[in-house]
Amino acid sequence: MGSTTSDAIDAVRRHGRVVMVGLGTRTTTFSNGSLIRKSVQLRGSYGASKEEYRQVLGFIADGRIEPVVEEIPFADLNQGLDRLRHGKGRGRLVTRPRG
Repeated sequence: MGSTTSDAIDAVRRHGRVVMVGLGTRTTTFSNGSLIRKSVQLRGSYGASKEEYRQVLGFIADGRIEPVVEEIPFADLNQGLDRLRHGKGRGRLVTRPRG
C-alpha cells in the first residue's frame, strides 16, 4: 500500500486539499483523525490540464512545494522497479542512462 496519501494529509495545512492523481496503487491508508482534525479535502483525478502542470511547476520553482525525487544508477534499474512494485518507493524514482 502507498503512503503518499497519508504523508500528504499530514503535510497539508489546515483546510488544505490533497489531490490523488492517477492510479499508482490500488489501495492506500491514512489516519481519519488527521483528515478530520485538519478539515482536509481529499479529491481524486485521472490527470491534469497543461495549465495545471504549469502551475505545479511554478510552485516547485517558487519553493512552495518540494518534490521527493531519488536518482538511482542505471545499473540498479531492476532493483528500483522491484521497489516500486512492492510499494517501497517514496516520491519519484529516476535514472539516467549514461551513453
